[in-house]
Amino acid sequence: MSLLSLSFESPMVLLLSPLAILPWLVINTEKVVPWDRFIPHDPLSSVIDRTLKTLASIVILGLVLALSGPYVPEYAKERLAQGAEFVILLDRSRSMDEPFAVEDSAQKVNRDLSKSKRSAAIKHLKAFVRLRPDERWGFVMFSNKVMPLLPLTENKDAVLATIKANGLGKGMSETNLAQSMHQAADYFEGEKYRGSRVVLLVSDGGEKFSETEQNRISSIFQDNRLSLYWIYLKSIDAFSLEKKDDEPDSWDQLPERKLHRFFSTMQVPYEVFEAGNDAEVTDAFTAINQAQSDSIIVNEIQPKQSKAPIFLSFALIALLPLVTVRLYLMRAIDHSANS
Repeated sequence: MSLLSLSFESPMVLLLSPLAILPWLVINTEKVVPWDRFIPHDPLSSVIDRTLKTLASIVILGLVLALSGPYVPEYAKERLAQGAEFVILLDRSRSMDEPFAVEDSAQKVNRDLSKSKRSAAIKHLKAFVRLRPDERWGFVMFSNKVMPLLPLTENKDAVLATIKANGLGKGMSETNLAQSMHQAADYFEGEKYRGSRVVLLVSDGGEKFSETEQNRISSIFQDNRLSLYWIYLKSIDAFSLEKKDDEPDSWDQLPERKLHRFFSTMQVPYEVFEAGNDAEVTDAFTAINQAQSDSIIVNEIQPKQSKAPIFLSFALIALLPLVTVRLYLMRAIDHSANS
């Protein structure tokens, strides 16, 4: 610690620092003696005198510095941890309010929001964030418009509050996934590379991208060294993103499957988890948690630290010899007076 690294709550008090020279001011104690040989040379007394004056200056200076309120401001300290940087993309479209993992489309008329795909996503996202101690998180909500709600931050309380807020109200029509993915990648633009970077998409639907959008998204994901996870919340349990022999031909043209094919060709690490029930959502987050455990540089916020006790300690230590000498002199004077 150096004085240059300190800040002061009451810097005007430092104007009293020149008081530290008071012990060194010369007081005229000259006496007229007929012969100076009566005054022997005493180097030890000179050393003691200078020492006591130095200690007195330290006491004054220590008290002045302590009264000025010295402190080290809050700062970020880098350390090595295990984890990743996540940007959560949460679908807020109207379809997310439909029942989660039903067997057929007829059951989708049920609008019990407590059992919706969105409520399942909110519950598992909150549990996942609490499970990860050292991450930076960003959050983007999307429907027909993209809402970048939270830039990358280590503030876990802010992340949990944002996720919880997305569980309120009803979803909106349509989606704009292309712009939301671009927004997620933009969070990392100009950022120092600290470790694994993940875009976590939680959605129940797909979208057909134009060729221009595909090229732009692929490019920005590659440039920022991003990985992509998609937790696909299935509306119909029988449907899969992978083509099956016994499925209807129309399923191959669904936006979800086209989106999956595009993600698979982006030339970035990509993995999809098809979740048809609550247990499968849990398994998806467990797999992501286990996969994202590489080393990452995180900023640890060091709180403001008051340094006044240090200067008070110096003043007290310097004061003790002065008090001891003073008591010794008073005792010697009393002893001489009584002799």
